[in-house]
Amino acid sequence: MAVALSLLGFFPPAAHAQDDFQRYLLAAERLYESGENERALVQLDRARGLARGLAQDVAVTLREGIFLADMGQWAKAQMAFREGLLLDPEAKLPLRVSPKLERDFEDVRTRVRKELGLGERPFLTPVKPPVAPPASVVQTDRPQQPKLKAPEVEAAPAYAPSASAMAPSRIPVAPIVFAGVGVVAASVGAVMGLQSRSSVSQVRDSFAGDALPTAAELPGLVQQMEDARSQARLANVMFGTAAVAAAGSVISYLLSPSGGERDVKEVR
Repeated sequence: MAVALSLLGFFPPAAHAQDDFQRYLLAAERLYESGENERALVQLDRARGLARGLAQDVAVTLREGIFLADMGQWAKAQMAFREGLLLDPEAKLPLRVSPKLERDFEDVRTRVRKELGLGERPFLTPVKPPVAPPASVVQTDRPQQPKLKAPEVEAAPAYAPSASAMAPSRIPVAPIVFAGVGVVAASVGAVMGLQSRSSVSQVRDSFAGDALPTAAELPGLVQQMEDARSQARLANVMFGTAAVAAAGSVISYLLSPSGGERDVKEVR
């Protein structure tokens, strides 16, 4: 019973240790990917303490070399790469690195192989696929038929826009703008004129009856007359602006290319 309990208590810690090793190794990779190299090395040291076997030792040392190279500590990175390659000369980098770091790692591998007396790595020559034999020609008494070629059909020409479609739009913009200004000015002038006339009518109605306005009402009536005069002056200005805009619309229309051509066509 004591032996059984000791065995049951021995295996779970070993399994937990391997789980912790994988967690530390994964945490180191994630920290390295996020640029936290110092913290990644801390997690890598914790994984080294739980490493069991040659493969795990190589995995830790190669990752350490990658982290140190990324930090600019190339001398320490070379030492870590050399340690991992001494354990496994055929080991590959476990993470994706830059082409330059890949070349530097291969240089370290070359030196380690020479140090171990293994020589250079053999390069596998690409195997060429076998060439298929030519198809056998079947002998027949039938005369050889000429190879008929389907008649070529001329492709339909691409759509070419006509000159009228490519010509820029001849909408007379300036006459339309002048006309719009004239309409707006005339509308504002009409509104101001109506308001001025209404104010004058109200003042006249105040003096039309038998009872004259009191002294307290006189300042308001005077101000109302002043407002009516201002509105009348603004209405006259707006009407003048509308007249000028209308004249400008007619002149710009006659001077525009579309207007001139149209008038010539009408004369013809």
